Amino acid sequence: MIIKGADSRFRFLNHAASVLLGKSRDELIGGTDHDILPAEQADRIRDMDQHVVKSGQDVSFEEEISLRMEQQVPL
Repeated sequence: MIIKGADSRFRFLNHAASVLLGKSRDELIGGTDHDILPAEQADRIRDMDQHVVKSGQDVSFEEEISLRMEQQVPL
């Protein structure tokens, strides 16, 4: 599970998310998708984040990403 602020920065990640992303929670908190994903994927996720902020509603979704280690991980 990943929780982000209105600025798309990571505010909370559970242990499973940090393991999948290959970094400690301390390394990830305060960062953005651009710190860990290819720009095209990070831009797409940021656009979804902005849509969520504008809607004012809580949203839960799964996203398939390509990590730099070339591993496909559903989140």
